[in-house]
Amino acid sequence: MKKFKYLGLLLILLGILVNFIIPNRKYTIIISIFIVLLGFIIYLYSATKRLTWQCEECGYKFKINILEFILGINVIDTKLLYCQKCHKRTNCKALKLDKTNDH
Repeated sequence: MKKFKYLGLLLILLGILVNFIIPNRKYTIIISIFIVLLGFIIYLYSATKRLTWQCEECGYKFKINILEFILGINVIDTKLLYCQKCHKRTNCKALKLDKTNDH
């Protein structure tokens, strides 16, 4: 999954550089936006696959999808997420991938 993270970051950088490498072409901006969006999607995918989240109230560990990753509100070192066990919206801490309670 770490390879996907770096691939996503590389695509974002490449998408930005396309405008400087090929200036004043008809479809350069469309191509660069597509490459940047593809890079963001790959980066977000890798982030959701390599992290588990732990509820601060009940301690339950769970995974989230890309949409929850984007829409979850960041609070310093936690993210405000809906816990799948205690059914509350709580601050959850990111942990590196390990065995979760739901697998």
